[in-house]
Amino acid sequence: MATFKLTKSDIKHVYRRCLYLARVKPPDFFNLRRLNGVHGLCNWTNIQFDTRGEILATAYHECIHYIYPDWSETMVLYAESRVINNVSLFDNARFLKCITDKLYKAALHENLLLKRKKFKRKKKNETRNTRR
Repeated sequence: MATFKLTKSDIKHVYRRCLYLARVKPPDFFNLRRLNGVHGLCNWTNIQFDTRGEILATAYHECIHYIYPDWSETMVLYAESRVINNVSLFDNARFLKCITDKLYKAALHENLLLKRKKFKRKKKNETRNTRR
C-alpha cells in the first residue's frame, strides 16, 4: 500500500469539513455515553463519545470516520493527529466549543424529556391519592 501524506492544504480542508459537520448536524447527532473499551463510535446515524475519554481527539477521529468512510483506521489516526497538531489553538478551541455546545444541548434536551415524564407520572399518582 502506498503511503498517503496530507499537505497543509489537505489538513485545513479536513479541519473545515469536520467543523462544518459539527455545525450543521443537529444536537442529538452527538452523544455522551459510557462506552466499554472504546473512546468513541461513529455508526452513521450519530457519533458517540465516551465520557471518560479525550473529547477533542475523539471528536476529530469520529468526524473523519464519518466524512471519509473509505479511509482505513491507520489513515484516520494519521489525519486526526495531523489536524490536531497543525491547526491553530484557536481553530481547535472553536471546533471543541462547537462540539461541546451540541453535547450540552443534547443532554439538556434529554434531561428535560426525563423530567416531563417523571412529572406526568407524579401528577397521575397525586390525583389518584386525593380522591378518597
